[in-house]
Amino acid sequence: MNLILYQINGERIDMSSRERDMAIRYLNKGVSLKEKGLHAEALENFKKAEEHSWEAASPALLATVMQNFGELLEVMGNEEGSFDQYSLAVAKLERLVEVSPSFKEQLATTLSKFASMLVDRGKKEEGKANYEKAVILYRELRREYPKNVQIRSNMISTLNNLGALLADMGMRDEAQWKFERALKMLDDKRCPAENYTHCFENKSMVLENLANLLIESGELEQAREKLENVLNIYFSLLDQGHMTELYRSRVALVLSRIAHLSVSLDRKEDALKSYASLAQMYGELAKLGPENEEMRIERASVLASMADLLEGMHEDNEAISRYEEALGILKDVQASEEPSKYPSMIIPVQLDLSRLLVSQDRVAEGLEKLEKVIELISLPSGEKDMQAIDLVYSYLMQICEQLSAKMGYEVPGVFAQLLGMHSKLSSLRITQEGQVCKARIMEALGRIQMDAGEKKLAVGTLMEAVDIYTQLNDTYNYSSEIADLSDIIEANMPHIKDAEELQSIYYGITEPLKEEGLVPEQTAHAGSIMDTQERLADMALDKGRYEQAFDLYLEIYSADRSREGVLNKAADVLGKLEADMHLNKRSGNILKDMEFLTKGYALLAEMEPADSEHRRNLAAIEKEMGKVLLDTGHVDDARQRYCQALDNYLVLMDMPGNKHHLKGMYAVLKELTALLPAIGDKEKELQCQEKITLSYSRMCELDPLDAGLVEDLAASLDHQASLLAVLDRKKDAYELLNQALDKYELLYQLESSYKHAGKAAVAMNNMGTLLARMGRKEEAKQMLEDALRIYNYLLDQEPDNTEHMVHAACTLDNMGTLFANMDRPEDAKHMYESALQIYMDATGVDPDDASYNEYAALTMENLGAVLERMGRRDDAKWMHENAKKLRNGEA
Repeated sequence: MNLILYQINGERIDMSSRERDMAIRYLNKGVSLKEKGLHAEALENFKKAEEHSWEAASPALLATVMQNFGELLEVMGNEEGSFDQYSLAVAKLERLVEVSPSFKEQLATTLSKFASMLVDRGKKEEGKANYEKAVILYRELRREYPKNVQIRSNMISTLNNLGALLADMGMRDEAQWKFERALKMLDDKRCPAENYTHCFENKSMVLENLANLLIESGELEQAREKLENVLNIYFSLLDQGHMTELYRSRVALVLSRIAHLSVSLDRKEDALKSYASLAQMYGELAKLGPENEEMRIERASVLASMADLLEGMHEDNEAISRYEEALGILKDVQASEEPSKYPSMIIPVQLDLSRLLVSQDRVAEGLEKLEKVIELISLPSGEKDMQAIDLVYSYLMQICEQLSAKMGYEVPGVFAQLLGMHSKLSSLRITQEGQVCKARIMEALGRIQMDAGEKKLAVGTLMEAVDIYTQLNDTYNYSSEIADLSDIIEANMPHIKDAEELQSIYYGITEPLKEEGLVPEQTAHAGSIMDTQERLADMALDKGRYEQAFDLYLEIYSADRSREGVLNKAADVLGKLEADMHLNKRSGNILKDMEFLTKGYALLAEMEPADSEHRRNLAAIEKEMGKVLLDTGHVDDARQRYCQALDNYLVLMDMPGNKHHLKGMYAVLKELTALLPAIGDKEKELQCQEKITLSYSRMCELDPLDAGLVEDLAASLDHQASLLAVLDRKKDAYELLNQALDKYELLYQLESSYKHAGKAAVAMNNMGTLLARMGRKEEAKQMLEDALRIYNYLLDQEPDNTEHMVHAACTLDNMGTLFANMDRPEDAKHMYESALQIYMDATGVDPDDASYNEYAALTMENLGAVLERMGRRDDAKWMHENAKKLRNGEA
């Protein structure tokens, strides 16, 4: 950098003041120190230059100082400080350019650098905006200074960087346009002779970026063409003797990319040529000095890639030669370096060579190579990571499969050798891949033994393979293998009469299938397996093993629906168990037997939905289980069982000819209704009550003139409405109470009685209270008055009926509350007093019943509240005090 920094872009800035002179002095000194590598001292000078620039109020000088300051901070690794300095420099230069356009070049350079820093921080949109500003400035500068080499070079770099950013942002068309624009500026005719090398380097960089973009777009052929151009550029530079070692390294990298692209384009011959050139290039680089040992390793890697490609082209002998050459290089390098450094490179090459030798009938050589890999891993300093061991297991398995397909060898002996290798490997670490590998070897060996007529030995070997498959974490991936082996084993089992032996072999075959979700019909010997299964089920039933027998029968039926007889046998199992349970022939927990029965009957009902007997048995056992749970104090569990029984009776009601099950359903309803108060949760109680109401409704549909059922339905509707009211679902409660009143009216028509009239009055009282809560006061008043008229009539008929008295008093209390809310205190007072009089009358009839005291105390408190509103505070106080005494039993 020119040390006379106050002369910028050919214009000398007027620096007359002392502050400007000081700023320039410190700036020049800082630049000098920076170039000498004295960064800390340079930093101090730049700081002082910045201070004086601010004092001098010189934007041009300040921008120059800050740019140099930012560059130094970047060199020193202070990214935050550097970023801040560049940000300030950009701001200062943008303002300065508005006054003096001669600072455009400096602004463009700073913007481009600042954009790169923004991109590094993940601020891509801001970076893009700054790059674009820089490009605009460079375009203006190019028009002003068309022959300026530096401006042209900087613009190309900025276009290239912007293109790379746009590609990263997914804006491929725009990115390609930027790259092509940069390439146009890099045309050979426009590259000055004195800057030819730099021009070519820029061109190769842009071409590589464009190739990357084309690869991402799937345009592989065009990408390959661009890389070929890059290659030609580097070869041209090499021919001119420019930086030979550097350009050879770059040529190697480009050749590698061209080779991979050729493989992707299925241009194998071209790929092979690229690999050959690449191997030659790495060989030449390796000869440049001992420090280039890494180039030999790269050459070995290229040779291995060539071998893989040749194998795909069925040039197996050539492939073997390349693998051996690569292996030789790696072993030479290992011998001259630290021995433990290179096994991870040697192992995959030697494994590929081993596999290829076996495929070419050079089995002994191939297995020898494989043995050496295992020895290499087994060394104290050997590679024992899971990935390397799994890789060896994988190749061991591939070789096993290759040998299985071959004929003409002492095959059992070869497989014994493979098992020996597996044993050595598993002593280091047994992995999932290792387990699969052993299963494959055992499977292959078992099939060979079977072909050789050694049936018994083969069955044992194949059973061992099945056992290994079933122990895998992802057994489901090996379902077909398990099924195939099970077919072979089943087909070769001799006729076995001993039950225990039969069971052992049967489960050895079928359990793996069951775990994998396979059914016998998916195997070749399905009939044989299911016949054996049915025999086992019959034996289990004879021995009283009900659950085992039931499960076996259902498995058979699930696999083959044509075997309807086994489903009847399954139903018989449940019937026998239930009979034994009722005859007290079962020991142990009766609830456990009942749980099994419910599950069993539920399965049968699902399999044969048209058979009402299964559903009836299920409902009956659920009901019975509910009673047992209730008797043992499990109230909540009992309620749930009764609910399930009710659900099943409801399903039963939809089936034709099942009216005779009403009695069982009615018993469940009564038990369930009695349990409602114990629930303690109004939402759960409501859910249960809804089922009860639905059940009574369905029963009434079957027998609409049964007064008892109509009465139960009306009571259920009334109680459900009360629950809804408590849960503040007033509209729903109102609808149900209307239904309840309709049922009470029907009931009175069917069977006229004082009892029915009293229950209807209770429902009317509830409706009146609800209407009051809904704000429908006149309707509430009318409903309560109607209820009261019924009570008055009933008391005329039965004057000593305390139940009617209490209900009448409650209705009067509700009317008092209604009048109080209607601002009719005198009427409210009269109602409360009438209610209290009835409570006193009820006490006279039954002086031993103290339950009236609580009702009377509540009414006295309500009356006290009304008296207080009327200004009769003493009377109100007397009422509250006596209500308290009444509750405490003092009055």
